[in-house]
Amino acid sequence: MKNQELHNLKIGELERFVQHVIPFFKEHRTKFYVAAGVLFLLVIGYAYFSTREPANSKEWRSMYSAVLSGGAPEAKQKYKSIANDSPETTPGMWALLKLADDTLNTGLRNRYTDGAGAKKDIKSAGEMYHKLINASSISDDIRERTLYGLARVADASSNGKTEIAIKEYKKLMEQFPKSAFISLVESRIKSLEKDKAKQFYAWFSQETPTIKDTQTIIDAIGSPATPAGNSSPKFDLGSTFPDTPEKEQEDKKKEADLNPFEKETPVKETTKTSEEKKENNPFEKEENEKKEAQTKEKIEPNQETKKESPFKVPSTKEEKKE
Repeated sequence: MKNQELHNLKIGELERFVQHVIPFFKEHRTKFYVAAGVLFLLVIGYAYFSTREPANSKEWRSMYSAVLSGGAPEAKQKYKSIANDSPETTPGMWALLKLADDTLNTGLRNRYTDGAGAKKDIKSAGEMYHKLINASSISDDIRERTLYGLARVADASSNGKTEIAIKEYKKLMEQFPKSAFISLVESRIKSLEKDKAKQFYAWFSQETPTIKDTQTIIDAIGSPATPAGNSSPKFDLGSTFPDTPEKEQEDKKKEADLNPFEKETPVKETTKTSEEKKENNPFEKEENEKKEAQTKEKIEPNQETKKESPFKVPSTKEEKKE
């Protein structure tokens, strides 16, 4: 079978799978949209079978192909091609949205290690979101996620004036009062209204923080952290930035502490096993007994020699008797 035929077969199987799970996805779409980065396949499948655009079947199949690539480097290029070649189609918009989300998340992850690169990524993501929101034929599903993306960009770009980010979050709430992101949006608005949040962002925009400056990560999106030994404000902003390597190491350490098997040291186990082997090994035991016997033979003749030596010189009295 040729590679292209095999690839088409995989896409066909994928389409059939999505058709089966669409009813379940439709019922629980709110939860799935929140985790769309992980379940992007179902999101795309739902969008496809909701719109049913026969003229765009080629673009949809290209989207499936990109989704099948997972996190491979070529996947990003496939999304770019779809977005550039078919910008006004639904698959083209989904591809651009995927690129925008991935670019924004990359920027947020790199804020502690590459400040300049992070700002560039966040700005680039914002441009992609603006392009989407201005499209004439944008679907409600894409608009909802695009508004959330624009709010996150405004949040991450704040220099101490959090009013812009709050306005963007409220815009999403007004247009989509039953949005999958409502709980996250309400949490962010509540955090951004605090004076400590404004103080933090004013400091953060002027500094170049590193991983060592972080304190606590709250949820899947992450949380800003306060630098230690610094004059930066103390705060608890909720979720903005991604998890840091420091937090991952702490989590691994906690898991190790809770693991009863990790508490037993390998050295003790090895020593115990070695002793048991010595006791249960008949060949080693026999060899040890032989060595002990040889040592005993060397010692015992010397003791007998001291008692009755065959070369004992007879005394003068004994000679006279003879």
